[in-house]
Amino acid sequence: MNKFTVSYGILLLAISFLTLLCAAQAQDEKPKFGKPSMADLKMTRYDADTSAEAVILSDIGSTWFDYDKDKGFIMHFDRFERIKILTKDGYSWADQSIRLYRSNSDHEIVITLKAITFNLADKKVVETKMDNSAVFDEVVDLNWTLKKFTLPAVREGSVIDIHYEIQSPYYFNLQSWGFQNVIPERYSEYEVRIPQYFHYKKQVSGYHPFCTNEVTLNNISKTIQDGYIDNSTSVTSSPHLSTWDLSYNENVCKLAAKDVPAMKGEMYTSSLINYHSRVEYELESYQFPHSALHDLTSTWEKIVHEILTDEDFGGQLKKTGIVKDVARDIKARSTDPLERMVLAYDYVRTNVKWNNNCSKYPTTNVRSSFSDRKGNSADVNMILILLLKELGINADPVLLSTRANGMVRESVPNFSKLNYVIACADIAGKKHLLDATDIDRPWSMLPFRCMNSKGILAIDDSVQWLDLLGSEKDYSRYYGEFRFTPAGEIQGKLNISWEGYPAFDNREALREKGNDQFVKDLKDKIKNATLDSIRIENDELTTPLKISFNLQSQELGQNTGNMLYFNPLLEMGLSDNPFTREKREYPVDFGCPHKTSFIFLIDIPEGYAVESLPQNVMLALPDNAGTFKYNVAQAGSKIAVNCILSLSKTLFVMPEYPDLREFYTRIVAKEAEKIVLKKG
Repeated sequence: MNKFTVSYGILLLAISFLTLLCAAQAQDEKPKFGKPSMADLKMTRYDADTSAEAVILSDIGSTWFDYDKDKGFIMHFDRFERIKILTKDGYSWADQSIRLYRSNSDHEIVITLKAITFNLADKKVVETKMDNSAVFDEVVDLNWTLKKFTLPAVREGSVIDIHYEIQSPYYFNLQSWGFQNVIPERYSEYEVRIPQYFHYKKQVSGYHPFCTNEVTLNNISKTIQDGYIDNSTSVTSSPHLSTWDLSYNENVCKLAAKDVPAMKGEMYTSSLINYHSRVEYELESYQFPHSALHDLTSTWEKIVHEILTDEDFGGQLKKTGIVKDVARDIKARSTDPLERMVLAYDYVRTNVKWNNNCSKYPTTNVRSSFSDRKGNSADVNMILILLLKELGINADPVLLSTRANGMVRESVPNFSKLNYVIACADIAGKKHLLDATDIDRPWSMLPFRCMNSKGILAIDDSVQWLDLLGSEKDYSRYYGEFRFTPAGEIQGKLNISWEGYPAFDNREALREKGNDQFVKDLKDKIKNATLDSIRIENDELTTPLKISFNLQSQELGQNTGNMLYFNPLLEMGLSDNPFTREKREYPVDFGCPHKTSFIFLIDIPEGYAVESLPQNVMLALPDNAGTFKYNVAQAGSKIAVNCILSLSKTLFVMPEYPDLREFYTRIVAKEAEKIVLKKG
């Protein structure tokens, strides 16, 4: 035996020992509902993350299938979660919800729901059980409800236990599982047991390693009588077995992770769900003995066909009769297809109120939503599609995933990843993407929540991917003329022009808050200055929103007798780098092109001369993905300031992050520099 053989054997032994140790520790750490440890109750901070507002001490879930002779296979999901509340900011973790699917007369049910809050009082453990009155249901859309509840008596130091079990007839809705969150997780485990008749696509993502990653096979034997078979091929139905002795294999997958750090959102992030350690399942097909294979979601084409033939989606898009009267009025106003499209958009935008819920299915049906003049995002945009169709415009739905819901991958067909629908109007071969959910947003711009790569144009038997980013932008322009008084006070007039999302955001704030509060908020944002004679030009939604006002301040300049110092951008530039971390584990996603420009003309006070000006620079990211132009020059008795930050690229992946971070570091430093004037 040589040294290599000995060393290799020792290595294998060590690996085996560590694997067994991890499994043993995981087993030892499994808690029981209602029995928190004294150490956890006494904990005042989490040593692995002392800034944590709360920590998930343990989160243990499992999914399995039972067979019922009357109902067929029933899927069960069980979850037990224990959370430690460390600060007042962690109180929000006492508010919980459970998503439940329903369709027609069938629905998922919660057969067990228990929750307890534990506190220490005079060294004694005080239990406060959640009362049934704290539980209520909220309808999200036609297919989803939320069972919401709040745990009682929560304060700093509390430990909360939550246990529930869901019973589901919907095999497509096998629960995904996240091992990572915005707060740290000490231990997370998920076990899934799947009968051999069901074929699921499993997708594991994230960077944190698993301490348990096991795949095993169990044999299940049962005698079943009076069963039956349902050969439905619908994704949202439940096929059943006929009478026979059941004997099948069960595929078991068990994943567990320990000491998972929090993954907190940073600026310009689409959704952390794209990068968290998690596992997701999607039903691809099923096949029972003596039955044909039912292929459900193996391709995007099948998914699109499925949803278009679903009465709750495709069926709703055939009810054009409900908008005939509106269409008749629009036809009388214009014969131009583009004008008709805009009129249809404006009608829905102003007459059907969005309830802030995102969905690909209507709340109940579009007829009711049109009658009630309100609904979720699917209600609003399906009504728009119906109206466009009634106007003779070729209109189809576009399915997508919102930024908060995570990214859709073209290479991984996944029905459950689609959570939103918008309209696509094809006029003379040009496709216009429309979303009428926001009253203050023009037809030419989708909401920012939709800026998430691509969507699927849903036309039966075909799939076409569309870029969601069109003319959307985030532009801000500042133009000002200023002068200094002999006392060093700066005075002048500033004009601000917003285009794209800043215009929408400020129009929405102006409408919701009213002019007086909007002006007050504006004054609070412009630091160290007094504003008056404020004028707001709020014209058509497709035009910029413009604001102008007089500005004066004694704090924007520093007068030391014979020297005058002031910032060329009057402290309106970037004061902090949005990218503080040295490394970033996920891309920077701006969503749309950005541009901020300043053009200022500043009079040199009489008796003063320029002592020094900031050096002019031009910075550029690789491939001109972004540029920064900074120019300060004397022009006679004035100082001209011209500063433009422009980003044409919207997504920067991890290898590009260091360049982007350095780019912003240099911008912040440059915009902080001073002009120095000297009294002659």
